[in-house]
Amino acid sequence: MKKFLDFIGGQIALAYLVVFFILVISMIALAF
Repeated sequence: MKKFLDFIGGQIALAYLVVFFILVISMIALAF
């Protein structure tokens, strides 16, 4: 169960990281 929760937490962290990168890239693209 602990390992499963760690896996879910990792997936959520990865998803947030991807969304953050997309936001940064889109802001840079809009800036130019």
